[in-house]
Amino acid sequence: MQPQIQGSIYLKRLNMKSFSVENESIYNSSRVAIIVLTYNYFELTKSCLVELAKISYANKKIILVDNGSTIEGEIDNLKTLNKYFDEFVQVPGKNIGFAGGMNFGMKYAYDNGGF
Repeated sequence: MQPQIQGSIYLKRLNMKSFSVENESIYNSSRVAIIVLTYNYFELTKSCLVELAKISYANKKIILVDNGSTIEGEIDNLKTLNKYFDEFVQVPGKNIGFAGGMNFGMKYAYDNGGF
C-alpha cells in the first residue's frame, strides 16, 4: 500500500514594514520560517529539503515537522537529513491532519525564535 502523501511548505514573513527588491537590507533582515510537514514519505521529504537548502536567503529557518509517521525507522531516517534543516520536531501522538500539523509547526517556530 502506498503511504499517504502529506507535505507542504509554508513561508511566513514577519516584521516587514516595507519591502522592495531594491531594498536588499530590508529583504535580508526579515525572518522567514519554512515549515516542512511530513508523514510517512521519506523520499519526497528528502527531495523537498534538498531543494530548500539551496535557498541563499540568510535569515531563514527550515523546520521539519513529523506528523506522527508510523513507518518503522522513519524518524531515524528523517534525522539523517539534518544537514538540510535547522530544527526537527515531532507532533506528539498520532497524526493530527494537515492544518493541525502546520499550526503545530508555526507555533513551534514562533515559540522558539519568534519567527
